[in-house]
Amino acid sequence: MAYTNKHTGEIDDGVVRDVLSLIETQKEDEETRLSQLQTDLDATSTASTNFSWIRIYEIVES
Repeated sequence: MAYTNKHTGEIDDGVVRDVLSLIETQKEDEETRLSQLQTDLDATSTASTNFSWIRIYEIVES
């Protein structure tokens, strides 16, 4: 968790804010890739794009 300004609701630390933004972008990209892969494999089944905490930590470490 990072300190969030009570008045603005935003993270004050620019570095932390940038890192979180990068992680969110990478997570969305991977969700899109997994969803497209599942669609290509089998259009009738439902793909689960939920990430485990382990995968989220792997994204953060990279």
